[in-house]
Amino acid sequence: METSVKLQDGFSYSLLPIIGLIIIIVATVLVVIIMEIMKATEKKAKKKPVVKIPSDITTIRAKYLLALDKVKLDFEDGKISIRETYTLMSSIIREFIHKTTGINVKNYSLQDIRTLDMPILEQLVTEYYAPEFARESNGDVQLSYEKTRKAMEEWN
Repeated sequence: METSVKLQDGFSYSLLPIIGLIIIIVATVLVVIIMEIMKATEKKAKKKPVVKIPSDITTIRAKYLLALDKVKLDFEDGKISIRETYTLMSSIIREFIHKTTGINVKNYSLQDIRTLDMPILEQLVTEYYAPEFARESNGDVQLSYEKTRKAMEEWN
């Protein structure tokens, strides 16, 4: 009685289990890397900016109140549009905050401003957004001017 044994080539076995194992390992490594990146980003976001109070806040306040008054007068004289008025008021309050706190909010989005825990600035920028960016600008310039002025006068 004759028995024969035939060996199969090494590549004739299915590669699916090996490929599946490699995919699982790569996916696990990617998840760990992404989680570490998210933790690092979260730690950065939690850092509160250091607020510095300048010694000459009265001078800074006077300078920006004058700039705000000029914008209001230019609007009332018809030299600038309502959109330009709100854009300039936003720029003035942002520069004022930057000069008084050291936090460069000039290019911050509204979401970035919300993370600063400065409700007055958040309220003003929220109020400026619609007239500043809407297709048709509408807003109460006088009321916005008064709110901005009051915020600058009371800022310490």
